[in-house]
Amino acid sequence: MGKSKEISQDLRKKDCRPPQVWFILGSNFQTPEGTTFICTNNSTKVSISTVKRVLYRHNLKGRSARKKPLLQNRHKKSRLRFATAHGDKDRTFWRNVLWCDETKIELFGHNDHRYV
Repeated sequence: MGKSKEISQDLRKKDCRPPQVWFILGSNFQTPEGTTFICTNNSTKVSISTVKRVLYRHNLKGRSARKKPLLQNRHKKSRLRFATAHGDKDRTFWRNVLWCDETKIELFGHNDHRYV
């Protein structure tokens, strides 16, 4: 009986064919409008539950990434050591230093929300 159950599941009509699945996976889901766009503008009508099911099967479960940890005491101490060691340098020394700013600032909108 196990084989007949497997065969019947394979022969069931699929809601989404592989091209539609790749279209769903490649779309933007930062907003609910992304899901609505897929459901209305696709060549075949797909329900919201079908889109959710496809995403869940491909391990896109809508979990947000962990926040970056704040500075610890050892980080602050190492920065203070660097500042005191290099505080007496003149301007010509600092002109030759290449600085890398890793701060991301967004003027409009909100910070990017990453899903994993």
